[in-house]
Amino acid sequence: EARGTKSQYYPQVTLGYAWLTQHNDYTNYSVSTSKKDVNTIGVNLNWNLFDGGSTTYTHLGDLRRINALEQELKDKTANAKAAIVQAFTDIDDAQKLIELAQETRKSALENYDMAQSRYKIRIGSLDDLLSAQHDLTQSESDISDAYTQYQIARAALFYNMGIENSGLNGIASK
Repeated sequence: EARGTKSQYYPQVTLGYAWLTQHNDYTNYSVSTSKKDVNTIGVNLNWNLFDGGSTTYTHLGDLRRINALEQELKDKTANAKAAIVQAFTDIDDAQKLIELAQETRKSALENYDMAQSRYKIRIGSLDDLLSAQHDLTQSESDISDAYTQYQIARAALFYNMGIENSGLNGIASK
């Protein structure tokens, strides 16, 4: 649009061509027939020297729209890059959270086994056993939450990169 508006500053040149044939045929064959061919070629130059500034204002408006679109593209590109970096960071954090949750589960399982052994030989109380069982269940729940965070971070990465995750299609269709 800006190029089209800017072209209004320049003269408009048009080329025209016309061909006219005139043929007179009289009913009396004693008079010769006359034939007349006329060819015309014309070049027209139209140059609007003053339009009250409307072309200038329209052109400047087009340039402002171009600059706004370029800035919007830069902003969206920067936001996409930041979102991708954030998604990679979230994936890394989720992997560390998974490792931590698995270590916590190992510790909770050992604590539960010891509490169960103490309860069987009547050294430990039922409250200690139930508390250890709660801690074990909580650690298993934390593992599930960590895996969920990992998958959410992966989905965010695929979304921000504009890549369709074909692995999710199989899950959704089942």
